[in-house]
Amino acid sequence: DCYRRVRPRGDVEPLFASWRAGDIDAVVATSSEGLRNFHDMIGESGRERLARTPLFVSHLRIAAAARDLDLSHVMVTGSGDEGITASLVEHFAAR
Repeated sequence: DCYRRVRPRGDVEPLFASWRAGDIDAVVATSSEGLRNFHDMIGESGRERLARTPLFVSHLRIAAAARDLDLSHVMVTGSGDEGITASLVEHFAAR
């Protein structure tokens, strides 16, 4: 197996430290399952931060999953790396 759909285990504290320091400007989700796993991993305090952070998703199904998780700051990008990158550049260039 080279691809497994399981929630990773790991310490999320370094991620929270980066969020607290203002080093995370956006989150990218490329699958609904990955988004749900991330949502579960970060717990309640992380979910509050995620709700305030722009979330870029590469498909309408992922946007629907984000809405199911009560996330509202969601932008659907073009497909693939190029579409995601273009959306990020456009979003942050407008700031």
